[in-house]
Parts: sequence; structure tokens; C-alpha cells
Amino acid sequence: MVRLGKMSYAPQLGMRVVVSWEAQKLCIGDGEQKAAGAVRRPRDRRVPRGVLCDVAERRQVCVRPVVCETIVIHEEHVGRVHPGQYSVLVSPADEANWKKKVVEVVVVSSLPRSGSTLLAQVIAAANNSVLFFEPLARYQKVPCFKNGSCITDFVSSLFYCTFDDKFDVWLKGKGLFIGYYHPSVDRCFQWPREGSSTCRRRLDLRALCRGASVKVVKVIRSRLAWLAALLNRSNVKIIYLTRDPRASLASINRMGWDSLPSRRCAALTADLDAYTSLRVSHPDRITRLSLEEFSRNPIHTTQRIFDFLLGSSVLNDSVRRFLWEHTNTSRSWPNDGNMDTHRSSMREVEAWRGSVTRSQLREVEAEPACRAAITRLGHALFNTLENARNSSISLHLKTTTVPNV
Repeated sequence: MVRLGKMSYAPQLGMRVVVSWEAQKLCIGDGEQKAAGAVRRPRDRRVPRGVLCDVAERRQVCVRPVVCETIVIHEEHVGRVHPGQYSVLVSPADEANWKKKVVEVVVVSSLPRSGSTLLAQVIAAANNSVLFFEPLARYQKVPCFKNGSCITDFVSSLFYCTFDDKFDVWLKGKGLFIGYYHPSVDRCFQWPREGSSTCRRRLDLRALCRGASVKVVKVIRSRLAWLAALLNRSNVKIIYLTRDPRASLASINRMGWDSLPSRRCAALTADLDAYTSLRVSHPDRITRLSLEEFSRNPIHTTQRIFDFLLGSSVLNDSVRRFLWEHTNTSRSWPNDGNMDTHRSSMREVEAWRGSVTRSQLREVEAEPACRAAITRLGHALFNTLENARNSSISLHLKTTTVPNV
């Protein structure tokens, strides 16, 4: 049971509770008791045992010094939480308000080179956020990788900030990936006195995660259907990002990655089918955004995305500044590599039409799955390279069979 003053109720999934772990100082601050309950933390780091403090009578009787920590009740605690084990600092009403403030976002794209890095960065530009960049990269060769429940459990651990030590070490060792995680990581790439590697090792990723009000997970290594169960979590929303497969495949080909149209477009088709179904069952929890739409009007599209995520279309200064720096057509930025997202968005949106080769265009448009997907996205089939090069021929059809945001 969970104690709140003299009331008790059973812990629920997603409930935030404050516990105090064995440490070197007492849970005291500003002259008042801060902890809702003190518990001893066993060596194996499993669910703690033994309530040592009583909040209801405003007195603290601790066997050992403790320090407070906020955690979230999740699946691993269910069935192992004993009466009186946890005490709560917040009321059910406060908890409901807290849940409204914490937003968990999954940015999914069927194909690489579709703008998912840019979109995830835009959302993470909101204050007090963390961004998990391609966390599935570590698990793509694990047997359960294509198992929906396995993927759901792992992504949930990211949102709960309970990811294991192996992932923590892996992420800190990925210079590119960790660079997106949180603004405080920037210092580790600015020649810190202790060295970049040491700086990263000292980061408390879980603490940064727990303190974030916006948590973003960006993935291209999962099918949308594998993530569907996440929509059962009250705070999760999914943005499904699409791009014309001809553009994505042309860029993938330049990267030297697997650009086989049949395989890539089969994944795109599967995700479009899953999106159509999930949009019906969870209309307020999942939406689609096309990179073409975003590139043409980044401010307006971002406002609509933030309204979907946060219930407000107001963009703060950090988001507006990020959009200006990364999409402004009048500014030239140095190329920071393949993952650089500084672009002149209006020029880039259909730049592939001028660089795609005749053989690439023919190969993609000859693939039935690609032809169907292109049409479903509301894009025109060019059939010839000359038509693709002709800017007077619009990329967009008047209708699309897949709803946007």
C-alpha cells in the first residue's frame, strides 16, 4: 500500500513516488522533513524493503542516513511492493497534474534519411528535455529485437529512466548519440579539464532523465506496429514521420547503406498500414508528419506538432531559435557531417529531383511497393528523369490517402 498522511491506496503503474535510499545524509531540508518514507536499499538494487520513517506524525526515525529520490512505479515493482513499503509526497490530484506535464514522445520513421533527427531535435529544443537518439541501435541484433513486447519494455525503461547499466555505458560511449541527449552533455565536447571520456562517464543520465518534462525517443529501427503497445501508457504520443521514398533512397544510396527498394518500401508500406489502423484506435495519441510539409513551413508545422504534444502551439525562444538556425534559407552553415541538420529547408525539400540518377528513379518507381507508397503519400510518379527534373511538374497530388497531423 502507499501511504499519504493517514490515507492508504495501492500503487498504480506510472505513479510517482518519493523514497529515500541509504546514503550519507539525512532527508532534511529547509527545516522540514522532505522524505515521504525512508527505506533501505539492498545491495542487489532490487525493490527496497523496510519502511523506516513516518511522515504522518512529522517525525523521522531512520536506522541509517538516507537521501531522497523520485521514482516511478512500473511493471517490475508490481507484485513486489509490500504494504507500507512506499510513501507518497503528492496527492492523487497532484499526481494527475504531474502526468499532464510530462510528455513522452516517440519519433518514428520507416526509412533512414527522412528527417527524423531534425524533428526529434526540434521537439527536444523545448526546455527541460532529454533525447534518446537511436537507442535500438544497441539491440538490433538481439533475438527479441523484432518482438513487440521486447521493444515496448525497452522503450518504456527509457521513459521510466530505469534503463540498465549496460545501456548507460553504451550510450556514454557513443559520441554522436550522447551528444543529442541533454544540453549539459555539451560541456563534455568542449575540451573539459578531465577529458571528454571522463566527463561523459561522470554524467548521471538517469537523474537528467528523471528531471525532464519532455522525453523524446527517436527510432528508425522499429516497425510502427512493434511500438503500438506504448500507446497504452498515459503520457506517450507517437509522431510518424514520412518522406518520399525516392528522396530517402537516393540519400541512403549516397551513404552506401542498404538501398534495396523492395525491402525499404515494404517497411514503409507496413508502417503506413499500421498508422492507418492506430490513427483510428488512438486519434489523439498518434499523428503523421511529412518532411515535405515541415520543410515548406517549419514554423507553422512545429506549432501544430507542439499543440498535438503539449496542448499549446506557443513556441518558446529556444525552439524558434533552433528552427531559424536549422531551416533558415538565407544562411549558410558549415557541414558537420552526414547527420548535420542545418539546412535551407525550402531548397532541400525537392533537391533530390535534381540529383537522382536515371537508374535510381527507374528502379524505385518500378518497384510495386514503392509506387503504391508514393501514391499513398500523395506524391506524383514521374516515370522519366526528364519529368523529375521539370520543376513545373508538381510533386504533390491533390489528395492523399494517409492523414497528416
